[in-house]
Amino acid sequence: MKIILTLLILFSMAMGSDPVDNDLVWHSWEEGYKIAQEEEKNMLVFAFATWCHWCKRMDDKTFSNDEIKSLIANDYIAVKMDVDKEETLVYNSKKYSNTELIGKLMDSDQLAIPTTIFVFPQTSQSKSSGGFKTVQEMKDMLLLNIKEEVLDISE
Repeated sequence: MKIILTLLILFSMAMGSDPVDNDLVWHSWEEGYKIAQEEEKNMLVFAFATWCHWCKRMDDKTFSNDEIKSLIANDYIAVKMDVDKEETLVYNSKKYSNTELIGKLMDSDQLAIPTTIFVFPQTSQSKSSGGFKTVQEMKDMLLLNIKEEVLDISE
């Protein structure tokens, strides 16, 4: 009887301990933009630098939160853009460097690191917010109807 009970306990523990992959899937600009257009979803673009302390804190604290991960996974295509990486990106058939494209997507003349940018591919509009975001601030941003105040980036 003890063997059966032990096996049942082990079985239930094994079933309950199977981790669910709840990590955010971060895409490159090209991949994310293509997926966003195909799935008619908005994009969350995280502009960061590898040397940035606050960027690392957002990865560790904000983007690791289960509720934030769920909101992003359900409603957005997540894109990470390294501001220091030198590459050519295409948007609306025009070529840009990382910083040029981030500048185009922002509604501010000054780049703060980190910067969170919401891109609406179907309307060629965006909305951005610079600086570190707590879990609550990010949740509020994700849930707000931010389409009311957007930057037209179609040209």
